[in-house]
Amino acid sequence: MKDSKTTAGLGWYSKEQWPEYLRLMEDEVDQTYEAWFQKALRLEKEMTKKGVEIVRVPVDLVDFELWCATRKKKREGAARAEYVREKLNRGGI
Repeated sequence: MKDSKTTAGLGWYSKEQWPEYLRLMEDEVDQTYEAWFQKALRLEKEMTKKGVEIVRVPVDLVDFELWCATRKKKREGAARAEYVREKLNRGGI
């Protein structure tokens, strides 16, 4: 029987993107890349321990902004999660 492990995407950003990330997002986000990075690593570790396979999904902020505009979504957490899910499901990673 095949192992049916759950897979989840985790939006992934680079340090170089961070100033643009801060400018773009409409919700409250970590103010430093380091704070976000440490939280992301903790989440990744916790989910992996629970048996969830985590895929780091690079987020192109220009694409994300366009994605939100065409769907009339605020640039916030729920939209980021939906964008990452769609990107993961399309296999465009």
